[in-house]
Amino acid sequence: MHPPPPKRFTAAAAAALRAAIAEAGGVEVFALGRLDGDGDVADIEILCRGNMHSVPALRTRPRAGQAVIHNHPSGVMQASEADMGLAGAYGEEGVGVAIVDNQVGKILWVVEPHRRMRKPVDPAELDRIFAEELPRALPGFEPRQSQVAMAHKVLEVLNEGSDFEGHIAALEAGTGTGKSLAYLLPAALWALANDAKVAISTRTLTLQDQLSGKDLPLLAKLGLPVRHAVLKGRTNYLCKRRLAEALEDRPEDAQLQAIGAWAESTSVGSRADMGFPLPAELWGELESDHDQTLRAHCPHFETCFYYQARRKAADAHLLVVNHHLLLVDLHLKKTLGGDGILPRYDRALVDEAHHIDEAATSLLTEKLTARGVKRGLARLVSGKKRKGALDRLLSGLLSEGDNSLPADSKARALRHVDTLQALVPEVRERVPDWLDQVAMDAMPEGKSTLRVTPVVRRGQTWEATVAPTLGECARMLGHVADELGRLVHVLGALPPAARGRDPQPRFDINRACRRAAEQAALAKSFAEDKEGFVSWLAWDGHTAPALQHAPLDV
Repeated sequence: MHPPPPKRFTAAAAAALRAAIAEAGGVEVFALGRLDGDGDVADIEILCRGNMHSVPALRTRPRAGQAVIHNHPSGVMQASEADMGLAGAYGEEGVGVAIVDNQVGKILWVVEPHRRMRKPVDPAELDRIFAEELPRALPGFEPRQSQVAMAHKVLEVLNEGSDFEGHIAALEAGTGTGKSLAYLLPAALWALANDAKVAISTRTLTLQDQLSGKDLPLLAKLGLPVRHAVLKGRTNYLCKRRLAEALEDRPEDAQLQAIGAWAESTSVGSRADMGFPLPAELWGELESDHDQTLRAHCPHFETCFYYQARRKAADAHLLVVNHHLLLVDLHLKKTLGGDGILPRYDRALVDEAHHIDEAATSLLTEKLTARGVKRGLARLVSGKKRKGALDRLLSGLLSEGDNSLPADSKARALRHVDTLQALVPEVRERVPDWLDQVAMDAMPEGKSTLRVTPVVRRGQTWEATVAPTLGECARMLGHVADELGRLVHVLGALPPAARGRDPQPRFDINRACRRAAEQAALAKSFAEDKEGFVSWLAWDGHTAPALQHAPLDV
């Protein structure tokens, strides 16, 4: 039994912090707490783990009215000198500091958070900007009645909403209204008045770039010192470590040299900023990736394009994202109970919101294709220009001259590698045949899509040929995932000094293991009826078949 939450902690927030402390092995964990209308810590975001010296690395800047919370593993609820220093630094900014025990059953408020009140923006200021500042900044500009009316409605919702009670408006604007300015201006005024963050979600990356390049710079010309940032999904950013490794492996590669020259000149590092085409497979080798990051241990951490974008996003008043990123953030917060991928924001504006269900369906749709399986396993095997992860292990950590692993662990790892060297190419070769066979057996003549209903699954063809083929596909993918999992477990015995040496093979193996397990589960679930989900097969006889699975209610 867990203790009841301490005073001024909701049960959900206490449980989330308790779980984070347990996951970290009981060491100090620093969290950002957001307070609800009653002054209780209602949700938390884990900032860093380790000890008091980790505090300067907090990636989200706490703001007045929030609280920095950390545990004392000793259970002693008494502020140390370091705690008092922290309280002094944050207390001046209105940020509270609290100490809890590892069970989050006791709490000591070293300094109380400032109970901030949101400041409403006077609508007259909005009228003044439309009437005076915009014509001055944009010669020939004339305010449109519908544009001004929309801006006032947006401002009304921003003013009347609270941080813990939603206040929603759905607005439709005809072509030519100038809706971007109609929501950017009130958002900027409200964010500046309250030192707050407004997330602006667009349907596409293109519209993100349009707001960043055209509309947001206009705000400065209007005398509004608003900080803004654009944040894209992580895989849109170049990873400097992966680029350096690729250049070391293939120094004569002309494409890699061009990317290296671009990386030296760009301040953004996003693929859209590159200005020249690049094969998807090569970008996949170089993109920033959550599964493959060394975080603060990376030699490029301070200049990392992705983390620079995150730092700028954390400091912005207006943060421009796209629907997919907004939904990924909400999904992670719902499923993990704390961390998302966006900095905390106070209000959200969703442009082209009528596409939000489409974006959610896309996010939650699982797809099994031969190409997806091949890409998921590609980094394990060697290609014409690069060594695969398995060969890199054999020439590195598992070579005769390397004694990082104990002899018995090394022998087990070599056996797993030997099995995978034969198994992975076989699965990559056979999966396209299995999926083609499923499509040819299941798809009615003249159709390009088939919804797989319980009636279809009970059909003679499905039971006799399709289900066994899917079962074999799931079994072999599961075999790959199991072997990779065993190899991951053995490599987990590496001492810390060895883990930092050529980490890429282990990253590739970890990721391939997760992807193979997901694909095996999808192949298995496709053959079964799952309540609340819809499954369908897409195949036109020319392109490769795709097995897809999505929730009915997103």
